[in-house]
Amino acid sequence: MKIINLLFVIVLFFLPYYTFSQNKLVPGNYKMARRVLSVRTSPKDAGRIYIEDENNSTASSNNDLKNLTRIGGVKFRGENTLNSIFLTSLNKTKLQELAKDNYNIFVNLYINNMGRVENVQFYTTDKTKISLGEFDALTDSIKNNIIIDVPDDFDKSKRLAPISQVIHFKKLI
Repeated sequence: MKIINLLFVIVLFFLPYYTFSQNKLVPGNYKMARRVLSVRTSPKDAGRIYIEDENNSTASSNNDLKNLTRIGGVKFRGENTLNSIFLTSLNKTKLQELAKDNYNIFVNLYINNMGRVENVQFYTTDKTKISLGEFDALTDSIKNNIIIDVPDDFDKSKRLAPISQVIHFKKLI
């Protein structure tokens, strides 16, 4: 009987660590402090997911490639870059853990004609160590602090193509 109690205590001790160290995100909509985040599976890559604002209409409206214009050589206005946002939004322990695991995350920025970020889309593994709360905070920080320089000769009747960047945590710290 004591062995069963001891095993029960050990399981209770390690269960929270296992549960919170790696969250397997399942598809669905999750109400966060600032928005509803939508988690969708990738139709092409098993075990990969998209995380974005539930109301990200920009992603679906970008399907018409004729109306999209790419910016050559993306320049961030000011000192804020995606790398700096990740460095300031996630704590040092989390960054070190992600770097140790050689974790990468793909980020799409949907920007308006003025260079402001309208929506953010994260593409990652479904067994991410970044919580939905952290994705929510990252989305806020990116939307509020990132501005892209838009060339003066940009045709304002068109939409800008999404800007994509891979965050390599091993190179980040």
